[in-house]
Amino acid sequence: MKELPPAFRNIPSGGELVEALDEAFSRHRGWIQATGFVEEVELKLGSEGADVRRSFRGRFALASLGGPLGGPYGVTLARAAGDRVEVLAGVLVRARSGGVQALCVSSGDAPSRVAELSAADEALGVTAALAGALPRAAPAGAPGFARRPLVSAFASKVGVTEAAPDDEADAPRPERGDLVEHFAFGICEVLSVTGDRLVLRDLRSSGRTREIASERLSVSGPVEHDGKRLFRLTRR
Repeated sequence: MKELPPAFRNIPSGGELVEALDEAFSRHRGWIQATGFVEEVELKLGSEGADVRRSFRGRFALASLGGPLGGPYGVTLARAAGDRVEVLAGVLVRARSGGVQALCVSSGDAPSRVAELSAADEALGVTAALAGALPRAAPAGAPGFARRPLVSAFASKVGVTEAAPDDEADAPRPERGDLVEHFAFGICEVLSVTGDRLVLRDLRSSGRTREIASERLSVSGPVEHDGKRLFRLTRR
C-alpha cells in the first residue's frame, strides 16, 4: 500500500469548515488535526438522555480538532469572556472557518486508485500482489452510485470468482425532487444528481445550494415526508 505524505492545508475564513476539510483533502484518507479560529459553532453534546445539539454564536479559538477525514470530529474551543475563559468541547456538527490550519496524516493512496483491498476482495482471497491487476472502480458517473466489486480476467485465471452484486447498489437512491436529511445541514431538496455528486438546496438557510459527495455517506430510506421521498444521509 502506497502511503501519501502528510498533507497541510490552510482553510480560509468564511466557508463551512467540515465541507472545506472534505474538499481540501479529497485525494487523501487519514486522520485530521487542526487548529485556528472558528465562528458560529454547532456541537453535539452527550446528555443523560439522547445526545443534544447546541449552537454557540461568536468567535472561538479552535484549540484542537481531531478525527477521521469525513468526521466525526472532536473539538475543544476557547474564548475570553471578561476575566474568564470559556472552554467548550464536543463533536463538531458545523462551524464557519475563521482561519484554520489542518493536517491530514494519510492512511492510504488517493481514493481514485487501487491502493487497498476491499472487504469483498479479501473475502474472495485476492492478495495485495493481485490487487494491482484489478480494474479500476466504476467512474463517478455510473448510475445509482453503483459500487460493485470488480474482478479482472487475470483474477479469474487464478481461481477467483466474481462477487455477487452488492445489495446496497440496488437500494433506492435520491433523485431530483427528493428530499434528504443531511447529518449536518438538516432537510434539503435534491436539485440534481451526477454520479456520486448531489446538489442540494438547504431548506433551513434561505435556499443555500450545496454540493456533496454521496460516496462518503450512508444513505438510508426512503420514508414519506410532505408527500415526497425522504432519505437520511449519515457518516460512514
